[in-house]
Amino acid sequence: MTRPVAVVVVTYNSAEVIADCLASLPAALAGVDARVIVVDNASTDGTAEVAAAADPSVKVVHRTGNDGFGAGVNAGIGHAAGCDVLVLNADVRLAPGSVAVLQEALRPAGIAVPKLTDDAGRVQHSLRRAPTSLRTLGEALLGGARAGRWRLLGETITHPRAYERAGEHDWATGAAWLVSRECLDAVGLLEERFLLYSEETEFMLRAGRPGSRPGTSPPRPPCTWAASRRRRRGCGRWS
Repeated sequence: MTRPVAVVVVTYNSAEVIADCLASLPAALAGVDARVIVVDNASTDGTAEVAAAADPSVKVVHRTGNDGFGAGVNAGIGHAAGCDVLVLNADVRLAPGSVAVLQEALRPAGIAVPKLTDDAGRVQHSLRRAPTSLRTLGEALLGGARAGRWRLLGETITHPRAYERAGEHDWATGAAWLVSRECLDAVGLLEERFLLYSEETEFMLRAGRPGSRPGTSPPRPPCTWAASRRRRRGCGRWS
C-alpha cells in the first residue's frame, strides 16, 4: 500500500533558506500524494511568515519556544496521521521525482535516505556506522573523513561506492530521511532530550533493534539513494 507523505520541515530563524526549500518540493513530490508541514520553533526573523507567503498551501505550525529539533519533528508528526513522514532540513533542496524513488524503497525497509550533494555536486558523507568508544576516539584523533576509511575506527562512511548504490547502514545524518508509518507506529517518536543533533542517531538505532516494542520487529534501516541537492551553507540543523 502506498501511503500519503507528510513533509515535516522544522525551522528556527530559517527565513533565508525556507523559500528555496519549499520551492523545490512540488517537483520533488511529483506523483506522490503529499502535504507539507512547517513547524516553526518560535523564530524571530519572520520564518513562519516567509513560509506561508512562499506556499499558501503549506500548514505552518507555530510553537511557543525552541525546545529542540526532535520536539519540532514530533509536533509535525502529530499533524501527519496515516502518513509516511519525510523529515527535511530547511536548507535542503530536493531533486525532481526524488520522493517517489525514496518511497519505493521504503518497504520493508522502514527508513530511506537520499544521496546528498552540495551545489558543486560533491557527495556529502552522510552515512554512518553505529557509534562505539573506539570510533569516537578515532574520529576525535584523526577526523571523521580519515578515520572513516577504517571500519573499526570511524563512524563516517567515506568509500565512494557506498554512495552509488543502495545498501543497508546503521544510520545516516538527518538532513533528509523518509520513515514509514509502520516504523513510526512500532518505534515511537523522536527522543526530545536532545536539543540538537543525535536525535536521528538514537531513532535510527532504536528502529534497527529487533523487538523494540512487544510484538514488533522493525527492520534494520537501509539507506537508499535518490538524487537530491543540499546547500553547502547552513549544514547544521537550522540555518
